[in-house]
Amino acid sequence: MKKWITPVLMFVLPHLALCQYAVEAERPVNAILITPLGDALNNSKSSIYYRRVLKTNGNKYLGLRVGTELLNGIRNTFTSEVEERSSALNLKAGLEMGKEINRLELYLVPEISYTRASISNATLIPGETALFSTRSINAAALSAIDETKLSLFSLIGCIGFKYKLTNSLLLGVESAIGLGWYSSTEQYDSRFFEDKQRTGAIRDLAVNRFILLEYRF
Repeated sequence: MKKWITPVLMFVLPHLALCQYAVEAERPVNAILITPLGDALNNSKSSIYYRRVLKTNGNKYLGLRVGTELLNGIRNTFTSEVEERSSALNLKAGLEMGKEINRLELYLVPEISYTRASISNATLIPGETALFSTRSINAAALSAIDETKLSLFSLIGCIGFKYKLTNSLLLGVESAIGLGWYSSTEQYDSRFFEDKQRTGAIRDLAVNRFILLEYRF
């Protein structure tokens, strides 16, 4: 019986190693993240991200995630009861560094964000939470203005955790702190008025930035 142990082990162990490698190779590297409860948390709009895992080391990983806010148009109702819809575009990208602990996952993300918004017959003023939501860019009616354009560049640090509901589906919470710089240009209809440019900085903390759902594939 003993003479069979060595041949059996020589046959079985390589196959076990291959099986282990196959499990590692099948770890999902792609993910879609959505944040469906922004309105209830901090007056933000829902966002969607795509994340790609770039590198793994045991239970740690490094991934690139890029995203945008959904439904970026903002409807503003002024005191004159006139409705004006502003258009906005938000893009963000960051490196996600995470560590898995059983079914729990902790992660950090340094992120850059760029927002561009425009509106006719009104000014655009970034609110306190404009770093994390285009909805916080406030409009004030001014008929003399032809168009206002605003750009906002932000550096954001995020921390969060996720819980594995299944191997593919995770539920998480994310907090963030950030610093942003904005520039707004007001273009007037009349030649008697010179165009105005406003600049400034914003600091913001969002303890409940996101409640997110993540699907891995």
